[in-house]
Amino acid sequence: MDIKDIVEDAVALAPMAGVTDSAFRSICMEHHASYTVSEMISAKALSMGDKKTKSLLKKRSVEKPFGIQLFGHSPDDFKSASEILEDDYSPDFVDINMGCPAPKIISSGAGCALMDDVVLSTKIVEAVKKSISVPVTAKIRCGFKDKKNAPEFARALEQSGIDAVTIHARTSNMKYKPPIDLFTIEKLCNAVRVPVIGNGDICTVNHIKIMNNLGCSGVMIGRAAMGNPFIFLELSSNKRGVPFNAPTSKEKFDVLLKQVERAIEDKGERNALNQSRKHVCWYLKGMRGASKLRNDASKISSYIELKNLIIKALELERAG
Repeated sequence: MDIKDIVEDAVALAPMAGVTDSAFRSICMEHHASYTVSEMISAKALSMGDKKTKSLLKKRSVEKPFGIQLFGHSPDDFKSASEILEDDYSPDFVDINMGCPAPKIISSGAGCALMDDVVLSTKIVEAVKKSISVPVTAKIRCGFKDKKNAPEFARALEQSGIDAVTIHARTSNMKYKPPIDLFTIEKLCNAVRVPVIGNGDICTVNHIKIMNNLGCSGVMIGRAAMGNPFIFLELSSNKRGVPFNAPTSKEKFDVLLKQVERAIEDKGERNALNQSRKHVCWYLKGMRGASKLRNDASKISSYIELKNLIIKALELERAG
């Protein structure tokens, strides 16, 4: 599959560590996400056959197109991991994480730290491109720390064979605030010929239009989708001029239950519920009595407890 066919006019789900597991990704695809990307996968751990890492690569048939994101700092690790991915997991593309601002990732020389080493970054791209036949993309930021070098950095990646670039338009020091840097996105789009996907604070059709006007081929949504997979259907409907009916509280909880049921299939009840607590809290946002409900949600450890919490939440809604 050509990368342009995947990203053109796309509204995709961004990869988020600890969030975008198969259960959540598949729900987003069913609500009209254009494509999804896995959680960050350690290139080193995968190349060494780590079982926990392999468990992160589970996917459902609805997840297509689907990309797998690798992080690390060794070209050899990326080469080995990419070969494993193509042979055993059949992704539609492989994404290289060059944008994660987490201190633990940066301190290892991975994530956004790679933007401070153009030579190493291009070697990684070249190693992956030579190893696999599917497209290779990179997710970057405006730059490492406070240095904004995204346009020049992306141009170097393009010369090394990268097929598309996604930019979260903040530096690593900016984390997720303040507002995104639209000027850097425009400079990046003008600097390369490969498709550019815009990311950061996108939650309306107007935001998408702004990204398109800057030169982006598509957009990627992260935090705005947490607890709200319906955003993809909403934006898809708005783009087509079709009315969007916001889901009722019951409809939201039906989707939440479906998501948790899938997580249980993949991870077992205990692990799934522990990891799903944050998702439950996100689904509760804006509901009557949400503060108390979120406190209760932080303690659930079984599917029955989740169903009881939902019954309580719906009763509060009706009482209001």
